Amino acid sequence: MEETQAVQGEMAGYIGKLIRNHFGKGPTSVYVSLEHPFLVIRLRDFLASMESILVAQGEYQRVEDTRGLIFKQLQGEMRARLETIAGITIQEMYFDWDLQQQRGVILGVMSQDASECEVRWPKHLNHRKFNEQVIELSKWGQKVPATTESFWLNDRTIVIKRTGIFVEIEKELIRAGYTNELQKVKKPLELRMIHRASLESFLDSRITGTFVSWHFTGDKGYALLILQPKKQ
Repeated sequence: MEETQAVQGEMAGYIGKLIRNHFGKGPTSVYVSLEHPFLVIRLRDFLASMESILVAQGEYQRVEDTRGLIFKQLQGEMRARLETIAGITIQEMYFDWDLQQQRGVILGVMSQDASECEVRWPKHLNHRKFNEQVIELSKWGQKVPATTESFWLNDRTIVIKRTGIFVEIEKELIRAGYTNELQKVKKPLELRMIHRASLESFLDSRITGTFVSWHFTGDKGYALLILQPKKQ
């Protein structure tokens, strides 16, 4: 346990310093969850001075576009350093931001085999009903996914993975290279879908944050639900 906490602490320190070096201001807090096969890094109070000005003017998309370019550039360096610190191999990385709340998440996927996570879903919660509700929200907004899985990483974090999610018009846009435009449309739609699904009714915790991202050429998407743990 102490070794795991030390690794997570080193990863958090590295991410905070990396962001500070490139944005002039780092997040106030960085929380790391390393639960095979997922690495989740949560950032709080992350908004650089210039970003604050743009957000105050409603230029959310401009901030997201700029961050996307910067983190795309940093991804190789970031992945290599995190792999070295934790002794892991990260196959995929995803990023998403809630600019109004000044929060963000970085998701690393270490393996496509997530079976080890499934057994951690709390026994007093109905995992099957939760997944069925996720399928329903997907059907409302686009189509029934080929596969739907959800993973309880800890009392603060749920990861939802869906594959086979894109309809034909979306696939054509992806093939034509319009992934940025597609993401701009899909993100607010996805957040509305998740809110409409009332997933909290299948949990015993309040959802305090929702983040989404996609692997467009791989026809899959991830959603992260940040929970408010119940007081002991």
